[in-house]
Amino acid sequence: SSSSSSSSSSSSLRNVHGVAEALPFPTNSIDAIVSTLTLCSVTDQAQSLSEFRRVLKPNTGKLLFWEHVLSEDNPALALQQKILSPIQTLVADGCHLNRRTGANIRNAGFEG
Repeated sequence: SSSSSSSSSSSSLRNVHGVAEALPFPTNSIDAIVSTLTLCSVTDQAQSLSEFRRVLKPNTGKLLFWEHVLSEDNPALALQQKILSPIQTLVADGCHLNRRTGANIRNAGFEG
């Protein structure tokens, strides 16, 4: 057996199919979750965030996200998001522009 055919790297990346509300990982087993335009379209955002918290390693696990969030500082934009959200939900795979995703992430115990 050749040593060049084996890897001594301690890091790995796995792509696993599942749903955010019921992640197929053991508790406290994940180093990082990268969520991109996901929390705007999940069925149960609170349950998804609870699952993120469950599977992330305590103290060191990281949530990295890029999400649609309802504007908290621009009332005109927030109104536009609320008006457009039903159409967006239909044409963009269930994406809700009017979710308070930023506040919900903070309320789930994730720090910014």
